[in-house]
Amino acid sequence: MDALQRMGYGVMPEISRAYISQGDTQLGGVDPWRNLINFSREIWKLRVAQYESVERLSGQVFFDRSLLDTLSYFEAGDVAAPEDLNPQPYPYYPRVFIFPPWPDIYTLDGERWESQETSEMLHQQLVKTYEGAGYELFEVPRGTVEERCKFILDACDL
Repeated sequence: MDALQRMGYGVMPEISRAYISQGDTQLGGVDPWRNLINFSREIWKLRVAQYESVERLSGQVFFDRSLLDTLSYFEAGDVAAPEDLNPQPYPYYPRVFIFPPWPDIYTLDGERWESQETSEMLHQQLVKTYEGAGYELFEVPRGTVEERCKFILDACDL
């Protein structure tokens, strides 16, 4: 996403990593490890605000994650998503670029806690959620950052 932003494209960064890194999860246990529902509700609100903020931008804008990612985490956690979390009023571009887990570059850190195995399971759920919502998935091939950006831009005819 940083590379696309350096190329002049609008980018909406991943909210959950920023939320966790700000320490907002330390008070009250509102994090995905201890309270998936409350954490997801907070992320949902932030993603809706992010979605609505795009109206002020011009040109192509890329989202790192969407509201459907939040729903995928509920499904992966075998938890029913609250009915009020409805993504239909927030349609995204019909083409979704998906990056399958890449063991060679996958690392754990303070914001990414999932094991490689969990990452694989979440990826499968993301595919199911997006396809179920009618989005066309484009799997981004492994390669350099420049090669991946070129793939995305070519697929968008940019």
